[in-house]
Amino acid sequence: MRLPKVNFSYNLSKGSVVDRLKKTELLNADIFNNILGLYKDTDTVSLRQIEKVYKQSLPEKIDLKIKKLSQDEKEYSGGLFSSFFNDLQVSSYRISLPVENNLFNIIDIPILMHESTHLLDHALNPKINKNLEKTFIYRGLEDDAVDFYSSHLYNPTCFDFISEAKFINFKKQLRNFLSEFLPKDQIVMLNNFRQSLSMEVHAYHEEDKYMSLLCKKKDLKKIYNPLVLIERAMFNLKINLLNNSLKNIIERERNI
Repeated sequence: MRLPKVNFSYNLSKGSVVDRLKKTELLNADIFNNILGLYKDTDTVSLRQIEKVYKQSLPEKIDLKIKKLSQDEKEYSGGLFSSFFNDLQVSSYRISLPVENNLFNIIDIPILMHESTHLLDHALNPKINKNLEKTFIYRGLEDDAVDFYSSHLYNPTCFDFISEAKFINFKKQLRNFLSEFLPKDQIVMLNNFRQSLSMEVHAYHEEDKYMSLLCKKKDLKKIYNPLVLIERAMFNLKINLLNNSLKNIIERERNI
């Protein structure tokens, strides 16, 4: 049986965190140019065409499918989803995208580039999948972690507004949530939360970059600002809080 291929080889992924972020951005640039080449005489293309571009553009093969957003996923504009082998190991990826009449519109390319950033960040950072497996499978924390993340860290309503009261409430919710778990499980979940939000920040920056490039190349109007979404969702404030919480727990455990 063929083993799942979800990470790039060490030769591609070696280096510092900053090195890997730069590799994601270089690969994204190549993918963007190749995707844009599909739209020479049209404003829409099939998801099969996009999937073919990924197969041709990625430096190594990984298990990836490009699909339309399911009914349950339509609260989001797009998504990267992982499948698991025997409920133990990440085995493949799926990028889900908005379509109309089964065709993907050129104006949604920035959404694709957002999800492409997630894909490449995962493939270039094997520890991401290891942390995911550890959090969601081996420690049996999946339901609690997913529920808290989707309720308080990242969901469509988190972009509505920003306020001090909103952040104070988040701090209270995080403190109450963590109090229900042992320190070792708190550490695992905080690592996963901060890693996930950091990847979102990276993806929104890439989305903004390619929205600007797309508008310039195709003479389109920028319809929203992804960087404003980062601010509204208080991602950086939340990441700092998660980092400090993690630091305090580790220091406390070391002093016991």
